Amino acid sequence: MNKWAKFLIAASSVVAAANTQAAAILVLGDNYSETFISPYLESLGHTVTSDTNYYDWDGTMSADTDVILYLYGYDYGYGLGEYGNQAAANQSVLDFVAGGGGLIFTEWYAYSELDEADEPVAVLMPVTYNGDYYYEAAWNVTEGYADHDLVDGLLSTSFTENIAVDANDTYSNVIAKDGTTVVMEDGAGIPLLSYSNVNGGTVIHINDGMTYDDGVVSDEMLSVIASSVAYAAKGSVAVPEPASLGILGLGLAVMGLSRRKKKNQ
Repeated sequence: MNKWAKFLIAASSVVAAANTQAAAILVLGDNYSETFISPYLESLGHTVTSDTNYYDWDGTMSADTDVILYLYGYDYGYGLGEYGNQAAANQSVLDFVAGGGGLIFTEWYAYSELDEADEPVAVLMPVTYNGDYYYEAAWNVTEGYADHDLVDGLLSTSFTENIAVDANDTYSNVIAKDGTTVVMEDGAGIPLLSYSNVNGGTVIHINDGMTYDDGVVSDEMLSVIASSVAYAAKGSVAVPEPASLGILGLGLAVMGLSRRKKKNQ
């Protein structure tokens, strides 16, 4: 192996390292679910900011935030930033997504969207409420999506969330909006894991009430959350750093020059 080949291998390693960055996540809590979810995400190597509930938020976030996780299960029915700064909170999320940032909604946001119809961020939802809710969901991959990145690394691609067992399952009857991709659904075709990119960044809806009814977040649901975070952040964290690309480009250029010199000799 010549020295230029070795150089390219080393440069490729730098690029690969730049492609496997952990995400910076802003968790907007619901006053309970975050106590399970934030430590779990930190254990995966993500940087998590989780010091406010969604209704207390004033719209402030770190400039390096990749994903906003908007938990809406335990305490629901309040407006985003209702006791913080409602206008600033909504505008921050709208600007963040428009700029390519990832956003994840959990249930009960769809259920409450009729009450929050005048809330600006509601337009970002990939689904809309269809008038009912249930207490047991059979999560299954939508036909044709078995190899999708959102389900590829899940703990299980077929599982049941049951309030009698996990004390945490509740979900809404929702309909996918135009431009929404449904990756997992229940037996009746109700979207359980769906996303849209029509507003800029990736916006995901996880149709689960999290810790509603004082429950816990199951291992399967934590897996769904982790996969959603990775997918929503992909556009902003899975991109080679310019410096890394420069190193690789320089290596290719020098290697090409070296070959031309040998040919001329």
